[in-house]
Amino acid sequence: MQNTEIKTQTGTYLSETAEESSFNKSGKFSLLTKGYRVEDGITVIIKRIKNSESVGDDASLKLIREILINLHTLHPAVSQTYDMVRTEDGIFIIREFIDGIDLKALMNDKKRKYYITPDFTAKVGIKTCDILKAIHDKSIFHRDIKPANILIQNKVGGIDPDYYDPQVRLIDFELAQIHGMNIFNMNKIPFAMCYSSPEQLLRFQSLINPSSDLFSLGITLYEFLSLRPAFRHKHPELLMTLQLNHPLIKHVRIPHELFAIMHKATSKQAFQLPPNRYSAEEKEYILTKGLENRFAKADEMKAALNGFLLHYDAIPPAKNIFGKIRAFFR
Repeated sequence: MQNTEIKTQTGTYLSETAEESSFNKSGKFSLLTKGYRVEDGITVIIKRIKNSESVGDDASLKLIREILINLHTLHPAVSQTYDMVRTEDGIFIIREFIDGIDLKALMNDKKRKYYITPDFTAKVGIKTCDILKAIHDKSIFHRDIKPANILIQNKVGGIDPDYYDPQVRLIDFELAQIHGMNIFNMNKIPFAMCYSSPEQLLRFQSLINPSSDLFSLGITLYEFLSLRPAFRHKHPELLMTLQLNHPLIKHVRIPHELFAIMHKATSKQAFQLPPNRYSAEEKEYILTKGLENRFAKADEMKAALNGFLLHYDAIPPAKNIFGKIRAFFR
C-alpha cells in the first residue's frame, strides 16, 4: 500500500502505510492515520472524513477549516489543527500528533494501572474543566467528551504521563456546536452512546449548554476510575433508557466525596414513561428540570474537584505489586 500524499496550503503531508504504522484507527465518522509533513518532518495525525457530504461545498469547507485551525488559540491544551483540504480521495484534516495516551487506552494498559487513582482522576478532571471553560466562554460546546478524546501527554523526553501534574489535551472537535450551529452539516446530530447527556440523546439542541459537556466529563471520570462503563446494555434502546433515567451507581473504587461530584455533574430528571409518550414541550420541561441540579459551569465543577483534593489523603503511585494492591483497596 502506498503512502497517501496530501497537498495543502501549509505543506505536503504523507501518511504512513498500514505496514509502517500501528496507529491506524477507524470510527463511524473518520479514519485516522499517522504521517508527517514533508517540508520539516513534523509528525501529524491525518484524519479522513468518511462522509464528505457532511462538509458541504467549498465555501463551507473554508469556514470549517478556519474554525478548526483557530480553536487552538482558545486554550493551548486544545489539539492544534494544521489544515483541512478536499482532494479526489476525500476530505482530510491534518492535526498535531500528541505524544501521550488517552484515558481509554490508559484504562486498558495493565502496566499503567497505578495511574487509576482518585487523585489522578480528579487532577485530570480539573485540567479538563480548564479547557472546557475556555471554549464554553466562546459559546462552543464539545459534545463528544469521552475517554478516547481526553489525552494525557507524556513527560518531555519520557514515555509516561506525569502522575502529579498530568498534561491534559482535548481532541476531536468535529461534533462541536458553535453559537448553536454544528461545525459539520449532518442530517442527524450524532452523539456518543454511554457518555451523552439526556438533551443530546433526545436531540434537544437548544438545551445544550456547558453542563452538557460536564455531564459527559462526569461519566468519563466515573468510567476511568471504576474501570467499567457507567451504563451498559447490549440493546441500544435499553442502554438509552438507562442513560435517560438511572443515576450513577456508587462504586467501591470511588471515594464518597468524589462520587458526589460525579453524581451532581450527571444529574437528570427521570422520565416516568417512554419519551415518545410525551409532547415536545413536556420532554423539554423534564430535561430542563434535570439541568437545574448539575454544575452550571466548568468553574463550579473544578472548584468541587479542588475541594476534594484538598482533603484527600493521596497514596503516591506505586509500581510494585504491594503498592498496587494497597491502592486498589484504598
